[in-house]
Amino acid sequence: MSSVPNIQAFLNRMSNGHDAPAADRVCLALQSAMLGQGLSDAAVLIRQALRVDDVRRGVSGPSSEGEHTRAWLDVPRGAGALDRVPWHLFGLEVGDQGTHVRVRARPWVPDWIDLGRESAVDRDVSDTRVVRREESVRGDPFLSMIDEEFRTYRTPGQRTAVRSALLAEPGSTLVVNLPTGGGKTLAMLAPAVLQPADGSTSIVVVPTVALALDQERRYANQHPGSPPTAYHGELSPSEKSEFVRRISIGAQPVVFTNPEAVVTALSRPLTDVAAGGRLRLLAVDEAHVVSSWGDGFRPNFHALAGFRTHLLRESVRAGHEPFRTILASATLTEDTLKLLQALFGAPGPFDHIGAPMVRPEPTFWATPVASSDVRDERLLETLRHLPRPAIVYTTLRDERTARPDTLTPDRLSRLAATGGFRRFAVVDGASSTSKREHVLGALRDTPDAPASVDLVFATSAFGLGIDVPDIKTVVHACVPEGLDRYYQEVGRAGRDGRPSISIVLPTSGDMDVASSLASPRYITADRARDRWNAMIRSAEFLEGGLVRLPLTAVPTDLDAHTDYNERWNLFTVSLLARAGALSWDFSLAGHSAEPEQMRDDRGWLTVRLLRGDHQAESFWSGVVEPVRSASAERGGEGLQALKSAMSGRDCAGALIAQHYTLQSPDFATVCLPSCGGCGYCRASGRGRWSSPSPRPKGIELHRDMQASKLYGLATKGRWGPRLIVGLRSEDCHSQRRMRRVVRTLLAAGQIRLLVVPQSVADAAMDWLPGPSGNEAPTMLMELEDFDPVSEVGVPTLAFIPEGVDPSLLLEGSSRSSLVVVLVPDELCSGKDERPVMDMDAAYRIEDLEQVL
Repeated sequence: MSSVPNIQAFLNRMSNGHDAPAADRVCLALQSAMLGQGLSDAAVLIRQALRVDDVRRGVSGPSSEGEHTRAWLDVPRGAGALDRVPWHLFGLEVGDQGTHVRVRARPWVPDWIDLGRESAVDRDVSDTRVVRREESVRGDPFLSMIDEEFRTYRTPGQRTAVRSALLAEPGSTLVVNLPTGGGKTLAMLAPAVLQPADGSTSIVVVPTVALALDQERRYANQHPGSPPTAYHGELSPSEKSEFVRRISIGAQPVVFTNPEAVVTALSRPLTDVAAGGRLRLLAVDEAHVVSSWGDGFRPNFHALAGFRTHLLRESVRAGHEPFRTILASATLTEDTLKLLQALFGAPGPFDHIGAPMVRPEPTFWATPVASSDVRDERLLETLRHLPRPAIVYTTLRDERTARPDTLTPDRLSRLAATGGFRRFAVVDGASSTSKREHVLGALRDTPDAPASVDLVFATSAFGLGIDVPDIKTVVHACVPEGLDRYYQEVGRAGRDGRPSISIVLPTSGDMDVASSLASPRYITADRARDRWNAMIRSAEFLEGGLVRLPLTAVPTDLDAHTDYNERWNLFTVSLLARAGALSWDFSLAGHSAEPEQMRDDRGWLTVRLLRGDHQAESFWSGVVEPVRSASAERGGEGLQALKSAMSGRDCAGALIAQHYTLQSPDFATVCLPSCGGCGYCRASGRGRWSSPSPRPKGIELHRDMQASKLYGLATKGRWGPRLIVGLRSEDCHSQRRMRRVVRTLLAAGQIRLLVVPQSVADAAMDWLPGPSGNEAPTMLMELEDFDPVSEVGVPTLAFIPEGVDPSLLLEGSSRSSLVVVLVPDELCSGKDERPVMDMDAAYRIEDLEQVL
């Protein structure tokens, strides 16, 4: 965004009639405002620039600000329609300077918000400094093969996730649970890019076309001359046909696409790829959508689980090794993870790499419940004072069912228009994919394409795949039905690591809507049974024991099908999946071989029944009801937690952390709290605080070590097999000798991880061989950062130089099938200074080289 001096220069050029091309959203808005279009939009952006300048210079509160210190802009008189801007409505003070109007910004201190000990609502969000911790760690050598920009991991959690993805077993499912901005995408890209087999294909499913195109650009930069990799609806028919042809002949190593394409146009060619043993990987971003509710409902995300089952069946039936699956998400609750396991767990193993942490960027604000008229006034005031880009969320979309004291995106747009705003867009569940993509593009601000949209009025449908890094403001003109949806939507802002702001403006009607959605989110067992019977009565029974269920089936007491009827039906099927009564599946029966003539499966879901008593009263009361009641209880707890955060009774960051902490013994994971500021913290005078990123356990590689030449020489340490290799001290300083020794030991021990002191880590990059075949490339780690308890469990080679005690590694590791310790042959260990080479299973490298 332009600085105050740059905006001043632009205004001067424009007012003097000179050519002034717009380079960003501010200048483009000013151009329109001078023509009388979007005066309010321009005023807000001017305010934003002034407040950023004031906060940057430490002029942040009303008591410390004088006219001589606050930043200003001189708006020339006669600068088009800008003369008509009611500056005071936007918290802007004006002074008459003759030929121009001098504009300064006041801090926003509304009397209807409890500031606690904060000086102004917009102080923190006007600070452009990065507040996300810098926690990068050394990257593995192979990262540059994915993208030349990758030299480090953002966090230890990302490192563990990427390494685990490369080590995942055939047929396994790996869930990557990292916070937004934590680098989940790299964990999906690594195995797709680094472990291709001749003629194989890896599928990476992303929620938007924009993300698919972004990954295509990255891949093309690293693989010049490669074919297009993004499959989407905007391709021409000939481009789609050519894409399918490349998949069919084994000339398409990677495909980036959305779930809709996977289960429709690409379903048959991908089936053929799986049957031919050429499908390497299925990776799905935003996997938590399978438990989504409301306007963010994406039925094809749910269908992915059944399609995966179908692909696995085709692969195994033909005698091939099953492909790997990676599921990525930033917001996994206990309930969602269990559903993912039910839908994606087979054949296994099902592993979870979790490093969840509450993000430190957002400040949390909420106002008391107000009447609709008062809320509308507050909303307009909020839109006039808070920075852009901004999103305003509502719960309801349909004007016919919305209460008078609730808002819909259309009602919001009409309200904004009365306030003089023009640079906004509306997105809800009825919006087409192309419209969502267009709005995303218009919201992004680049020098080549300045943003034409600053404000989006939306339901939860505008959530997945929003990769606009500089969104500053999220307003809830509603009350979300739980902490889960609330935090996901708040998380659309601040992705650049800079402060963002969230504010909730509720009415009593909003509270009622939230309660109605939260309480029956998992419908009663009797009601679910009615829906199930309606679907079974109209189902199609296919070959192989599969059943095609109509999600549009209407229970006998309802008059007609609606969007929400389909969602309740899908929740009924999900409930039965949790209860073990069915698994989701897929069938190509009735599908044309031509992608463009595929049967439209919208409104249908294919499943496999696992119990014959699925209509019995005893099954619904004894099996389904306990699952339903437990899920319903958690849904109610989510709304209560949100209300507690809104009221300031508890810290919002602590409540969110509690919500995403997983208690299940199989996946026990603590979400670490952070808070950019909330009612509770402001009242106690506590500023922004954050936790360090978690360090999750990596997966353990289970392999037969009998083929390892070093394994047979190792001794059993307290924690696992261990071997000591001694090297002459002078050889430890020879780059050529170290390269030869390390590569010999790596090959002989089937080593996958090299651990070295930080002082030689750069030199050690040259010791490693390049990737070979489908094996996971060798990983490199600094000794000072090595934790044998949490690091991926693989055969490990550790180089311990003179002056470092090797005791930590001399007992092996419970997570590694072999630890080889490479030491100078005169090194001693422990308090008793015992020579390492006098220990069991200690060999000089010269002796080993003769037998290896």
